Amino acid sequence: MGTEKVRRLIVFSLVIFVFFVLLGRLYDIQIVRHEEFTSRAQKNFLKSIRIPYKRGRILDRNGVVLADWRPGFAVYILKNGLKKSELKNLLEIIGLKTNVDSLYQKLLQYPVIKDLDFKEITRLEEERDRFPYFVVGTIPVRYYHYPRVLAHVTGYTGEVTQAEIERDSTLKVGETIGKRGVEKFYNRFLRGKFGTRYFMVDVTGQLIKEDPIPPIKPVDGKDITLTIDAPLELYIDSLMRDYGAGAVVVLNIKTGGILALYSKPSFDANQLSAGISYKLWQKLVSDKTKPLLDRAISGLYPPGSTFKPVSAMFALEAGAVSENTVFSCPGYYRFGRRVWSCWFKPGHGSLDLPQAIQHSCDVYFYQLGLRIGFGRFLKMLKKYGIGGKVGIDLPGEIPSFVPDSSWYKERYGANGFGPGNVLNLAIGQGEILLTPLKIAILTALIASNGVLPRPHVLKAIEDADYIPGDTLRWKVDSSVFRVIKKGMWMVVNKPGGTAYASRSDKVIFAGKTGTSQNPHGKDHALFTAFAPYDDPQIVVTVVVEHGEHGSHVAPIAKKIIERYFE
Repeated sequence: MGTEKVRRLIVFSLVIFVFFVLLGRLYDIQIVRHEEFTSRAQKNFLKSIRIPYKRGRILDRNGVVLADWRPGFAVYILKNGLKKSELKNLLEIIGLKTNVDSLYQKLLQYPVIKDLDFKEITRLEEERDRFPYFVVGTIPVRYYHYPRVLAHVTGYTGEVTQAEIERDSTLKVGETIGKRGVEKFYNRFLRGKFGTRYFMVDVTGQLIKEDPIPPIKPVDGKDITLTIDAPLELYIDSLMRDYGAGAVVVLNIKTGGILALYSKPSFDANQLSAGISYKLWQKLVSDKTKPLLDRAISGLYPPGSTFKPVSAMFALEAGAVSENTVFSCPGYYRFGRRVWSCWFKPGHGSLDLPQAIQHSCDVYFYQLGLRIGFGRFLKMLKKYGIGGKVGIDLPGEIPSFVPDSSWYKERYGANGFGPGNVLNLAIGQGEILLTPLKIAILTALIASNGVLPRPHVLKAIEDADYIPGDTLRWKVDSSVFRVIKKGMWMVVNKPGGTAYASRSDKVIFAGKTGTSQNPHGKDHALFTAFAPYDDPQIVVTVVVEHGEHGSHVAPIAKKIIERYFE
């Protein structure tokens, strides 16, 4: 074969080789990696933004809107590689005071500046020649119609944190989620799904064309209806106007639905949902009145004499006393080397059990507690679930506390406690600490003869009614409850009863006053009641911090009961 032929063969082979290399590369680009390169190309001229969904509304039991949304403005940054200096200039034009570094880091993941007002948007539009790489869109911003009165129930929303995203991979940077209250507990239903909108831009990020690809519509969240009665909450707020702090619980005994869950002082849910500054947040957190504390489900108080009906139930169930057991009260009781006083210094004289409840006689219940016995009293606290959480469908509930023998041993040592400790426990003082919600539950169980649907605030999700998952039960003979309810009726309706001045000629109800010892100032006042007496439908429990005596706050419960049955 000649040299010329060899050269031609080599050249031809090289051409064929290069052809197949190019063909293979073309196949790789056009077929194998088509989507990857198409995506890269589109990123150079196509910009997508998330279309926010509307969070589901929160309504009260009668359809009154508690949480809705208002329109807000957002600026979407279309430019890739936005510089920090450019962001700083843009914020100066808008007049928005915020931390540039933290916002810049956020914009690298989610290029949106949210919830600007009309003036800020106008300033930016006037400078569009300097900042051509943005579009203005509307976003739904959470809005509460009763931002203070119902703040602890509805809770509030806020932007998701990195820690929350790590716990839940379905959350997206920049998304708004529930932070407290119903907003947090039922966030999975109130959340919707983002939509997507596309823009065609040039290399500088300047808009060329809107919607070159049809937008994907967002899916809005579901509406939630609560058992809460908003007008009743507002009425309670008016009754609590003269008091600095406290809580009120109104419970439907028949359904377990919470009609009112009031806590004072409160905070502005709209202020928090709109994005509160660090300075204001610190002021709120450090406030000595603790406005962020939901006292109804997270405040712990010695129940005082409101616990005496429970102690009476323990004694009757254990056979330690009967309805007709009589003890004498000279105004004090001597046990060991200590004299235990009655709140009524002259003494109540001889009383049977219903009369002891009527007059709230401490001396009677000292002796009743001794009849039960310290060890048995502790066991009955556990048996009837006096401690622990109620299990309401709200975040942040604090478990009520009752001691057991191991707690006493750890706290006081093996010889640091004894039979005398039951005297304090029997009158609701000492180590027992209950939330107002728990006191309401105990009252409801007595009123309903030991059967109560699990308390809840949810009534329905969209058109699907909520059905309580379980029922709270006390396996106690109805005759026991009859005796206790009789005594509670006498508290309100018989002369000498500690709440006789608060009796009603509109609705016959029964109740129990209480005074909660407070080492930091004036005692707290408590009153818990059920109505009507002959067919209990609701429970009202009132706690007023530094209110001194339960009889002082019993009129609040009376007015709530009358208003409800009107």
